[in-house]
Amino acid sequence: MYKKFVQYIVFCLILIFPLAGLANDSDFLYARYQDYDAALDYQTYPASLKFMKPGDQTSLTVKFRNTGQAIWRRQFINLGTWQKQDNSDPFWDPQTWRNSARPAALLEEEVKPGEVGTFIFTVRAPLLGGYYRQYFRPVAELVGWFGPTDIYWEFFVESPVPKSLVSWRLPTDRTLSMRPVSFPNAPRPYRIDCTRGVHEGFDFYAPYGANVYAPAGGKIVRADHQYDNRQTMDSIQYKNLTDDIMWRNLDLLRGRQVWVDHGGGWVTHYAHLSAVNEDIHVGDLVDRGQILGQVGKTGIPGDYYVNYHLHWELWANDKYFGQGMDYASIKKEVTKMFGMK
Repeated sequence: MYKKFVQYIVFCLILIFPLAGLANDSDFLYARYQDYDAALDYQTYPASLKFMKPGDQTSLTVKFRNTGQAIWRRQFINLGTWQKQDNSDPFWDPQTWRNSARPAALLEEEVKPGEVGTFIFTVRAPLLGGYYRQYFRPVAELVGWFGPTDIYWEFFVESPVPKSLVSWRLPTDRTLSMRPVSFPNAPRPYRIDCTRGVHEGFDFYAPYGANVYAPAGGKIVRADHQYDNRQTMDSIQYKNLTDDIMWRNLDLLRGRQVWVDHGGGWVTHYAHLSAVNEDIHVGDLVDRGQILGQVGKTGIPGDYYVNYHLHWELWANDKYFGQGMDYASIKKEVTKMFGMK
């Protein structure tokens, strides 16, 4: 009876953490946290980590010897982000990582006590330059973390603000709000039930209908002339959430938008607009200071109070500007970008 109960609980958890095959794995069902342990066996340290530019990619390998009593099985042994446990890592590669806190699964199908297990993963340098020290540790999903706590890599990333981005004009006539809640990575609890609940841009507070400008020249790649706020909000999904569905939900919650491609992989997003300039269309070239639309608050749930504002994002290499970084570092770079003091 007890075994059936445990299997039922594990099955329910698998619906949340889709790790194939766990329900039939007796080692997983009855493994104890103290049965898992590991010792570092091998770690690569490429010289390229000291000379990275935003978007650069490098492959890393780390091997651990199984010094515990449990057998490691590939379907539920991962390498995870450590020190700020399960934190979204600024070096995560969306194309190869399992998610932003799980760079790799165990390479071998199983690793018995005394044998060596391997994790191979790709890191992609973030948009913000500087020195980074990123920690990783093995984790038996639904059981616990194990092994050494001092495994890390050091990275040196060049400043992310190229000459083409320096001295951009502000996208509104109002200055950027310097409150941490208006910066990337600030929590957004009102949408935690349908997205990851994290802010990915900057908020410029301005009156309803205030003009929104292109901070630099570029090409229009999105212009939401046709937009129905009620229909859009009714399209948000709250069940069976996957990364793709959460991304779609977040796009809907940004409301009416314009996107501008500035070249070199840099794209800016302008969200919550009340209107889009009727003279711009996808494929059009725009100049620095050209009007893109007007400030509003489309896409924001009706029962969530917020002042009218422009939500502005800068993206490159599938990452938003400021991803995984602290407030002080982001403030320094965005101040440089817009020439603010």
